[in-house]
Amino acid sequence: ASSLADAAASLAVPPPALWPATTYAYSLYVKNPTVLSGEIDWRVSVDYSGAFPVPDGGLAAAERKVESNVGSEEGAFAVMPALRGCSLAPASMQLGARNAVRVSFSMPPGDALTTAYEARPFLVTLLAPAAFAFASPAEVEVVQNLPPELDCSLPSPGRLVCQLPAGFAFAAGATYVLSAVVRNPTIGEGESHAALAARYAPGWALRLGYSTLSGGAESLLFALCEDIPRSPALLAAPSHGQALVAGGGPFSLFASETQPLFFGVAVEPAYRLPWALSGEASPVAITFQPTSFQLSEGTVLCTTAPLGWQWTDVDSIDGAASVVRRGTTRDLLLEPLPVDAARPNQVEVRLTYTILGGQVYGFVAKLLLPSVEADAAPDGRAAANVWILEFRDRAANASSLVSAGNFEAVVRSFSSGVRLRAVGGCAVLPLSLSMGDPADVILSFALASPLGEGEYVSIVAPPHFVGTTPCEDYFERAVPLPSDLKLSGYAYPQYEALPFAVQCSWHEGEDGSSSAELRLTNTGSSSVAAQAYLVAVRIALPASEALLQEAQASHYWRIGSVAQSGDVLDAACTVESPFRLPTPQQPLESASVVEGRYDTPAEPLMILGFRLAAEAPSPAVITVRAPLGYRFRDIACQGQVIVNPPALLAGYTALSDGQTIPLCVAGGAALGLPGPSFAPEAQQPAPLLEGTLSFYVPDGNALSTGVQYAFGVVFVAPQGIPWENTWYLDVAGHVATFQGLDLLRFADLRIGASFPGLSLLASPLPYNDPKVSLTLSATVFVEGAFLLLVVPEVFYFSGIQDVLCAPFSNFSAHPGGDACEISSDAALCPSGRCIRLSPAVVASGSGDFSSAVWLQSSMPYDFTLRVQNPQTCTACTPNWRLTLQAQGVQLSSEIQGFALVAGVAQLSVSPTHQLGGAEVLLTVALAVAGRLQAFDRVELQMPEGWFLDPGFCASATGQAMLVGLKAPPNCTETLAVLTVYEMD
Repeated sequence: ASSLADAAASLAVPPPALWPATTYAYSLYVKNPTVLSGEIDWRVSVDYSGAFPVPDGGLAAAERKVESNVGSEEGAFAVMPALRGCSLAPASMQLGARNAVRVSFSMPPGDALTTAYEARPFLVTLLAPAAFAFASPAEVEVVQNLPPELDCSLPSPGRLVCQLPAGFAFAAGATYVLSAVVRNPTIGEGESHAALAARYAPGWALRLGYSTLSGGAESLLFALCEDIPRSPALLAAPSHGQALVAGGGPFSLFASETQPLFFGVAVEPAYRLPWALSGEASPVAITFQPTSFQLSEGTVLCTTAPLGWQWTDVDSIDGAASVVRRGTTRDLLLEPLPVDAARPNQVEVRLTYTILGGQVYGFVAKLLLPSVEADAAPDGRAAANVWILEFRDRAANASSLVSAGNFEAVVRSFSSGVRLRAVGGCAVLPLSLSMGDPADVILSFALASPLGEGEYVSIVAPPHFVGTTPCEDYFERAVPLPSDLKLSGYAYPQYEALPFAVQCSWHEGEDGSSSAELRLTNTGSSSVAAQAYLVAVRIALPASEALLQEAQASHYWRIGSVAQSGDVLDAACTVESPFRLPTPQQPLESASVVEGRYDTPAEPLMILGFRLAAEAPSPAVITVRAPLGYRFRDIACQGQVIVNPPALLAGYTALSDGQTIPLCVAGGAALGLPGPSFAPEAQQPAPLLEGTLSFYVPDGNALSTGVQYAFGVVFVAPQGIPWENTWYLDVAGHVATFQGLDLLRFADLRIGASFPGLSLLASPLPYNDPKVSLTLSATVFVEGAFLLLVVPEVFYFSGIQDVLCAPFSNFSAHPGGDACEISSDAALCPSGRCIRLSPAVVASGSGDFSSAVWLQSSMPYDFTLRVQNPQTCTACTPNWRLTLQAQGVQLSSEIQGFALVAGVAQLSVSPTHQLGGAEVLLTVALAVAGRLQAFDRVELQMPEGWFLDPGFCASATGQAMLVGLKAPPNCTETLAVLTVYEMD
């Protein structure tokens, strides 16, 4: 008999007695916990009674108890949450084939798996069944949401381990997809299909963990998938919060592969609108060419469409070649079988006549198309739009993984021919939520169909949003997206710039409703490509709290495209509640970015300050939206909010006395926060919100009027200059939009050579005067500032101190000019190959210039240095490095170097006379070390102040005055280019 109390179970052992030195075993069923727990040890105790020896030599009855912990070494196991939507889709189901298996998984909703555990890098481990072997760790491809920089290894043939870059974090509710190449198994000599099926177990599995930091592939697990099933497609695009959905067991293996090139799926463009919009089924043509010599009558053909597609009216399936067309050579005689209600995307037909290999067959059937794009990626890549064709013996079980009745099959993804006419990749981000104020709104969308002349993108805003006119004055056709935003978990498409022929205009909503409609109309004769676009327009928010509430109640943004006739071109996507409109709402009395601290240059601490016009109740929710491009190292922004930053400026009060913030969320769901701004309803990674967070001010910390509060937020600063520099702050419904501090960044940094040639002689080496050009995004003051340029080792510059740098009297704004020298500071320049540029020391008594400006923001600066090129090189395009020390910040960046080139053995330029200001005929003689090939080019760059005569170069005389090679010159005023087309 047993009893159960909480997490303890007791077992009463009936007679006979338990004997010493004997192993006993028993089993019990338990329910695993629903949350991840750090406690895995079990405790086992044995209470028993008996007669035991006593000191006087006799026996005495006694009760005793023995206890022991059962830890991981004895078999205790950690219980981990299961991932959602785990599925895999093969590229080939043929025995022995190379097979790119795409594996998909989704995070559970909520915040269970969003933290970067102890800042350790994550590991993704894929386990294949025993019959399969991974081809190579190099043949792993990221398909969706994972960062491209994967470090993969193969500890064993069936175990693939990929380490993600440090700082990457999984987002709650997000879907992730990767592809790995495996070798499908073959049936060994004398092996039966049943024996191979046994090696197809256990099934595919996925493990998520984080590195143990031991230098190996060991992983501490925190989530898993077991027996991953096959799933052919996405139910909906990730922007709509859907995930890959499993269908059936693992993929089966077949004797051969149906010809992939002849497997086609096509939907006429007119029928590619979603069923919900068109109200009718779409005819779909399926074509294929069998590989087998013949497939006899009774063979079952199973066709699986992406999930979300539904076969309908199967009795009307027609296999006549005259109906299917598309290259079919024979009629397909068939008998439709009923569709399984549990798998509406799968249809089976039975062949009523033998079909032959090498012939092309097909059939036309009707499908209900889903309401959103079937492709996982908004730019139209076929990430999950997989179709599968399978031929089985009539007696074969459809779920048989390996069987003699599995004749042949084929898998293909289609990026065209079946793509739905629906706008995808939709996102909306206003840069301000202040009532009645105009706000720049960023809009993301991907067109499925090109826009012809007169056709337009229609963007309908919620009620009471008013477009700012003239629209063109506030229209941004290409918002630049920082490349490192992908590390925050949302997979952005490759955005293109809308052509200038696309004009924007505002219109009243349908039937004169209060919803404004933005139209982006193609006014040019060339089509606008079906690509993804990121644009911005200016819209005024609802002007009163009553209108804000009405807008929030109908908070839908719809983005579609419309033909000139007014018919739907691409079905509209709907973005539901991408942000919340704060109500009630009142303005903050003041708000600003008080200070930027660069203790860690890549992750500055921004101190934000505000003053309330009215008291905020406790607990208060604060929402911060940083400029586009800012993000957090950890997607859950743990530790990113500093409520009591040290050394606050005078007059500012910290939010609290160091109490822990209960909740902090960057992007994704609000997770229980009572109404913060910029918190979409769907629990998924939210586009464009990488620099947005919401957090509580703990109970008992009411915020009062008349107090200047301050708190800090640690961001990963964007590379380069942000596209916009507006911040938004919401403190319990008190809101403000304000300009931020300029980030100290190189807005432009490059280097060019005056002479990039190598020397053919050991001495003297040729001089080269590279010019460094830079622009900064913030003003730099004289105090403690300098630039340090690291010269690559391939160049020589010792012994030329006197001409190391050009004069700097006009380089900066510093009244004393600038100084250039070889750096002797080993701490700053361990290589000893550095040139230091700094404000010159001003003579005493001439004033204090420590707070004077040295380099101005957005001003281009150039300085030139002198080096000598080498005779030979191995790395002939070395990168340079420039470091700026200023205002407590050390900013360092690599500069793409110029290429050192060889081949010119001799060069001379001889004028016909030496009179200044007059035309002169130059004779240029050069000798090359090697033979020039056809289409090689010789370029002659004129010194500053000299100008070529392009007319002479183009004249018959100029064209005929070349000796030694046939390369007619093509000239501008400063450059002559000779392209070789034939050698003499």
